[in-house]
Amino acid sequence: MPDAESDRSGLERVWHDLGVLGLDFSLDTSPPELAQLNVGTTGGLLSVAGRRLGLIGAELLASADDQATMLADQTQDLVNEELGPAGVTWPSCPRHPHHPMVVVSTGEAGETAWWACPADQAIQVPIGQLVHQPFP
Repeated sequence: MPDAESDRSGLERVWHDLGVLGLDFSLDTSPPELAQLNVGTTGGLLSVAGRRLGLIGAELLASADDQATMLADQTQDLVNEELGPAGVTWPSCPRHPHHPMVVVSTGEAGETAWWACPADQAIQVPIGQLVHQPFP
């Protein structure tokens, strides 16, 4: 049975989790680069802390859980590649802060996508439920 998270869009979940960094972020949904996304995809140009990081997108017809998985994975790649040199690890693992958690999804209908510790899977947090992780 789906949980309460299934009522929130994939983008809302990722936005919540990105907000734990305490940095300003935005999604421009009408940049010229948007033409690079496939037909049937929604998304935009992600900016964090005033830096344009790149395009993120998810299939319009995908479930909220699948959208959360796609958008979290893309957003994490952009944030860690572009802001990692400034000391950002997102989302950092509460157990091992030197590495980010990874996106995990069982792929089963109604299942929520999770952030998990890649070392031992001991930490698992549903996407959209991270707690405060201020930028250093």
